[in-house]
Amino acid sequence: MIELLEYKPLESLRSSYKKNNLGRTLAAAELADVVIIHDAGREWERKWQAKYLEEGFEGPGKGGHRCHLWVRKELDDKLNPKPVADPNKPTFRMLTTTRGWGGSERSTCEIMSMMKDRGYNIELYPSGVMCGEYKNTVDRIGDILV
Repeated sequence: MIELLEYKPLESLRSSYKKNNLGRTLAAAELADVVIIHDAGREWERKWQAKYLEEGFEGPGKGGHRCHLWVRKELDDKLNPKPVADPNKPTFRMLTTTRGWGGSERSTCEIMSMMKDRGYNIELYPSGVMCGEYKNTVDRIGDILV
């Protein structure tokens, strides 16, 4: 277990600010899967992020001009398990925008579903940000490598 620095919330932050945030950043790095650093651009916050978060976390994701989001690297793999392609099956690859939910998107989902029913491994290569309805449909079809 980690040893945290003493935290005194009623004490003036001017003298203990750097020390207190070291303990918080250290605790977050040891215990949390997701860390949000407020006032992340300040000198000491940047030092603590570099020392304790850069190695084991993905980030920083920007949250406006004051916050950084860090996600533990192993967590990303746990949240998004990748389907395993069967090497004995042929592979069907689909490249599409996936940005909306219009006629072409519905057609590509139907084509991928039919190819899956015919025994193909399916690989989807979106050329944009996938819209919610498209993602839900891909999840319903199942076993699509994105």
